[in-house]
Amino acid sequence: GAAASGFKAIGEMRPVFLIMLATVVLNAVVDPVMIRGFGPIPRLGSVGAAHATNLAATLAAVFTLLALKRRGIPLRPQPPDWKALRRLFAIGAPITFSGITLSMVYLATGHIVSLYGGAAALGAMGIALKLEQCAFVFCEGYGIGAATIVGQWLGHGKVQPARKAAAAAYRSALLCVIPGMILLCFFPTAVVRIFTSDPTIVSVSASMLRVVAAVLPFIALDLVYDGAMTGAQNTTYSLVSSLLWNPLRVPLAIILSESGLGLFGIWLAIAICAAGRATCKWLAFRSLHLDKVAKRCRQTI
Repeated sequence: GAAASGFKAIGEMRPVFLIMLATVVLNAVVDPVMIRGFGPIPRLGSVGAAHATNLAATLAAVFTLLALKRRGIPLRPQPPDWKALRRLFAIGAPITFSGITLSMVYLATGHIVSLYGGAAALGAMGIALKLEQCAFVFCEGYGIGAATIVGQWLGHGKVQPARKAAAAAYRSALLCVIPGMILLCFFPTAVVRIFTSDPTIVSVSASMLRVVAAVLPFIALDLVYDGAMTGAQNTTYSLVSSLLWNPLRVPLAIILSESGLGLFGIWLAIAICAAGRATCKWLAFRSLHLDKVAKRCRQTI
């Protein structure tokens, strides 16, 4: 969490990756031992799985803090800096609230999908979300990179390189999602059959996956420029974009599905709102007065 963010701030993510990889492997090894028992270790079931996860997370935190210390970053207890905490809250609170809003909207959307398409449509939506999450993982990495590099350039008072860094991060993220777009657009049935052989879900999923294929470039745009605005210490526009487009998904889904489009209307509403949210974030970043942000960053340093 916070320790990993320290590495993001200095633009060095390799130690975090190696530590997380090691703890995932450790969790995979310890998990079955704690669940089933081995030698003197009793059989703990699901409680054992929780203990294994907690152990891995604790070791990850300890080793990440030690890695930061080796790089000369002080880790001594000290009184809270209320000015810094207020600034952190101003940056982090909109991101948190935006995530909560999106989760609530997904619940409402799932209810509408269930009403119009039943269990098969819900299954199709679940598969689509899993595939969307794959793209999310790649694009979030570029978003983190954009946040780090944009923040570092602005910290050095360089505005144009900061803008170019965000654009380069988006181009890279877009290249990553293009293969997924082709796969979902032209071979949706084959992709769905990886998850299920239910013919009803397979038939319902095809149109949904084609919509997901069209949305992938906007997912990349959303996450990269969300990160870029975090690097520019301005997350308010991200919150405004989310509050504008996320709740709109529910009434728009109802209107489009009632207009004769049925389930496809719901998928279309999801796509329209995702594209609108991403475009707003991109426009917001372009409109930011980054010279003022750079000046504030320099004063903070």
